[in-house]
Amino acid sequence: MAEPPQTDVSRPSALPTAKLLQRPTFNQALVDQNSDEYLDTIEEEWNKKLDAEVEVLVDGMVDIIGDKDKFRIAQESFQAESRAESMV
Repeated sequence: MAEPPQTDVSRPSALPTAKLLQRPTFNQALVDQNSDEYLDTIEEEWNKKLDAEVEVLVDGMVDIIGDKDKFRIAQESFQAESRAESMV
């Protein structure tokens, strides 16, 4: 068999972490639930995901702000806005 020619063209492929077209696996407990119980379960899962994402954002903001007082934060904000306006 002849080797395919080498090229620098990318070959799109699914990433190992891609979740496109994946169907969740259902266990019997989910199948036996009525609609309200199922929706409550889904809502709880989304709330847990949201809580985790908000916690990450809050941790990031604490790292950015740190122990600065309100005056220092306002001063840095003013400096950033002034620099942005002077670039225009």
